Amino acid sequence: MKGEIAAFAAATTLAVGVAAPAAATPEQDFLGILATTPGVTVNGFTGPLLTNAGNAACGDMRSGATPADAAAHLMWYPGATNAGMAALVAAARQTLCPDVP
Repeated sequence: MKGEIAAFAAATTLAVGVAAPAAATPEQDFLGILATTPGVTVNGFTGPLLTNAGNAACGDMRSGATPADAAAHLMWYPGATNAGMAALVAAARQTLCPDVP
């Protein structure tokens, strides 16, 4: 009986100690994609700006803009390039606004 209790306690401790990590938020996923995009810098300063730009792109596309139009609207971003903004819009569609066709 003591052996069964010890085995149960060990299994319970193991199960509790190996809990699944918390799921990432759409914003974290978005910034994670951009962090691997050449020419895009993600840090504590740019992260919120990039997230705002991604949400703005989602708003544009929900209002009928094409992804190319949404990217063109973001060319105000410091250091923006066509390729960088296209990548930002693609990441936004994948993570922040997957409801946009």
